[in-house]
Amino acid sequence: MKIQIVSTSHGYSECDITGAGSITRVKVLDRIKYGDIFNIYYGRSSKEGGTWKGKKTTKETFHADLKKSIRAANVFIAESIDSEVFYKKTACAFCDCECINPSILDTNDKKVLAVDLEWPEYGRDSSRYIVFLSECGKCGEDLTYGSGFGSFNSSGLPELKKLAEDSTGLVIDWPKTMTSISELNS
Repeated sequence: MKIQIVSTSHGYSECDITGAGSITRVKVLDRIKYGDIFNIYYGRSSKEGGTWKGKKTTKETFHADLKKSIRAANVFIAESIDSEVFYKKTACAFCDCECINPSILDTNDKKVLAVDLEWPEYGRDSSRYIVFLSECGKCGEDLTYGSGFGSFNSSGLPELKKLAEDSTGLVIDWPKTMTSISELNS
């Protein structure tokens, strides 16, 4: 993450940000204290508040405190999520097949088990995963497999649900579909 201070006027520091997902700029009160809110600008024209994480910010610690605060912001966390982790945890929890080279018994007999809809209001660095449950054609055990859907800038719950259904060609039973890693931990 790179920070370049571009303005220090009217009691604020404005900084251009690169290397932090879609975050492009921040505006921080000069006398900011731990727990105060600062502005984060991201995407094409979105803005949200971030919580300052610096304990006693000085000119010397400003950059480090700003990086820490950006990394704790919802937009940074959400955009940094790796959907492959969602897929792997789902597969570990539901795949009973231990075949070295599994095959799907019937490609038309698949069930949508999980769709990564964590933090739907934010885009991602890559696509999100849909996880299917089927039967292995070799051992007959439950077999999970996945595919990506959407692009790095896909966001919004209705849009993501539509993209998931369009990519599978199925009407997904959303109340019976896992959409969050936290559902695997419960």
